Parts: sequence; C-alpha cells; structure tokens
Amino acid sequence: MKKRFRLFLVGFIIGIFAVILIYGEKSNTMFKWTPEGRVLKRLRLTEKVISDSLQCILECNHFDQNYWDYLYEDGNVNFSRARTKPYPYYTVLLENDTISPMKLTFLAQDSLSILVDFSGPNSSCNCAN
Repeated sequence: MKKRFRLFLVGFIIGIFAVILIYGEKSNTMFKWTPEGRVLKRLRLTEKVISDSLQCILECNHFDQNYWDYLYEDGNVNFSRARTKPYPYYTVLLENDTISPMKLTFLAQDSLSILVDFSGPNSSCNCAN
C-alpha cells in the first residue's frame, strides 16, 4: 500500500510541474474565471480609447501606468451599476490604503474599451472641453 501511495505521489508531483511548465505564463489569467476577473481581463486585453478631456483629468490626478496595472489586477467591478445593452458599461473602483478612491466607467464595445467617466480625488482640474 505504501508503495502505491508513493508511486501516486511521485506521479502527482511530476504532473504539477508539467502543468506549471506548460501553462506558467498563462497562470495569472488562467485562474481569473470569476465575472470580475473576466471583466478586468477584457479591459486589459482590449484597446483603450480615452478622449482628450478625460486624458487631461487622468493626468491631473496623476493616473499613470502603475494605476492601470493596479486596476487590471485589483480593481473592484461594481456590477450593480453595470448596464449590458446595447454595449456593456462597467464601473471599476480603485481603492486601498495608499491611494485615494477613484472610479472609472468603461463602455465595452467589440474590441475597444472606451473610458466614459472618471472621478478621483482631484476635482479641481482645468480641463475644458
């Protein structure tokens, strides 16, 4: 019995290493199967379209690549504010101990994610449009 268990355990460990080698790069997206994970993955993989006025507001709030990375990994999708027809609207909240709360709303079209609204800590930006 011990020999069978040992043989099973060796095969199981070899199988785990084989899966890690084959799917190693995809491991962070492979396990994002929840609705929130799927929305964030979709936002990460599609092209972002940002108007000039919203780009100005993002720059005014110092929203840089680090915030985009944080959004894709740890953003909270507010499904109670989501709309699905004709195209989905998703509101993603960013908040933790080190950053002020920010809210981004995206219109998710076929291969585009259009930023339609942003609210952040700095509401006194001089962005005319």
